Amino acid sequence: MTELTEDELNAVAEELFEHQAEPVTILSTPVPETSTSQLSPVGQEEVAGEIAKGQHDPIVPKQMTRQVWKQMMRAEFTVRRPTVKLCGHKINLEADPRTNCESCWFAYFNNNKTMTEIADDCFQNAGRDILERSRGKKFTRQFMRFMSTVNRLVEEAKQKELDARSNKS
Repeated sequence: MTELTEDELNAVAEELFEHQAEPVTILSTPVPETSTSQLSPVGQEEVAGEIAKGQHDPIVPKQMTRQVWKQMMRAEFTVRRPTVKLCGHKINLEADPRTNCESCWFAYFNNNKTMTEIADDCFQNAGRDILERSRGKKFTRQFMRFMSTVNRLVEEAKQKELDARSNKS
């Protein structure tokens, strides 16, 4: 094994560095067309279709650049959260709101019917203490506010219905 001088090592390192700096291409080698000559005409059409799909497929870019990477990340991994109309906050409907904003909590309970039903069953059957131990003080306080608001809205709707009936008579 021959030993390389320092200049030769630097030249090899520069050559390797230049190759690493080149952009990575996914489809760098073309598929040889001679491999399809042994296939039936139907098989040749299928292979030609796959080759054409690979060359023009928008999902598989020929060259991964920063712009292409950002477009893919934006399309596949960006989470778009709904906005609560009253306060303008973004809300994650899969987790409890982190803020003490009453509008966010009301929207959370209003959109999570199963969570509201489970919490209501727990509150009616076991009491406030069990709900507070399992979900926390903030959740319990906001849940109680939500349920009292819903109860008040139902009572107001009944009162308006009774008033409308009495005015018609």
